[in-house]
Amino acid sequence: MKGSPWAGREMVIATMHGKEAVLAPLMERNFGVVCKVPDNFDTDVFGTFSGERLRENSPYETARLKCLAAMEQTGTDLGLASEGSFGPHPEFGFISINEEFLVLIDKKKEWEITVKKVNTDTNLAGEYIETEEQLLEAAKRMGFPSHGLILREENGQTKNMVKGICDQDQLLRAFGDFKLLNQKVWIETDMRAMFNPKRMNVIEMAGMELVSRMNTYCEKCDTPGFGPVRAGSGLPCKACRFPTASILFLDRLCAQCGHSDKLYYPNGVKFEDPQYCTYCNP
Repeated sequence: MKGSPWAGREMVIATMHGKEAVLAPLMERNFGVVCKVPDNFDTDVFGTFSGERLRENSPYETARLKCLAAMEQTGTDLGLASEGSFGPHPEFGFISINEEFLVLIDKKKEWEITVKKVNTDTNLAGEYIETEEQLLEAAKRMGFPSHGLILREENGQTKNMVKGICDQDQLLRAFGDFKLLNQKVWIETDMRAMFNPKRMNVIEMAGMELVSRMNTYCEKCDTPGFGPVRAGSGLPCKACRFPTASILFLDRLCAQCGHSDKLYYPNGVKFEDPQYCTYCNP
C-alpha cells in the first residue's frame, strides 16, 4: 500500500448531523489527516428529510455542493461530504433502501473520489395513530428510543412538527399536544444521521468503501480513486451454468485519465447457488 498523499493535511467534513463520529476515525486512521467540522455550518439549505426545504439537486450533486461550501467556509482544500436518500427497492418495491453518497474533493491535487453505498437495513416508516397504545407500538416498531422520531399533524405537513424525539416523556407530551386539536397524528422515523443509528451504520460502510477507493490507484496515471462504476450480471449457476442475475464483473474507471477495465468475480465466487437461478429455481 502506498504512503498516504493526504498525511498531515486538514480535512473538513461537511456535516451538522454528527457524521464525523464515523467518518473522521476512518480518514484519520487510514490517511493521517486531521479532520474538523465547520462551525455553524447549515446543511439544511441543501434540503431536509423532514420536508421544510426540498432538495433541488441529485444526492451526488448535493453532497458535492455541501463539500465545496464547507471547504470555502473553512478555507480548506480537502473536504468530505455525504448525502443520503431513501425509497423503494428498484426490484422489490415492498422493501425500502438507503443510498448514501460520499464525495471527497482535493483541490490541491485536483482529485475527486465518489462512492455510493446501497443498503436495505433501514427503519424508514410512517403511519397515522390515534391512541397512546398505538403510539407506543408504532414507536417500538420504528426502533425507538435508540432511533429518533418525528410527530406531525398531517403527513408532509411541516408546521408545528416535533423532530428529534428520543425519550418517552417527550413523545407522550408531543402526542398529547397534537391530540388536543387532531383525531389522528402522523408518526415517522427521523432519518437525520445523529437520530438514526441504522443510517449512521450505512454511512460508515460507505466510508469504508471510500477508504478502499482512496487506496486503489490507476495503473495508467497513478491517481487514487480507481474503482467500479457499473456492475454486470451473468454469474453462472453452479448446477446448470445458466447465467443468473448475480454480479459477474465490475466495470472500473479512472475519473482522472479515463482508463478502464473489467474485474471479474468481485465477490470471490465463480458460480452462483442454484437457489438464485431462474432456470433451476423458477
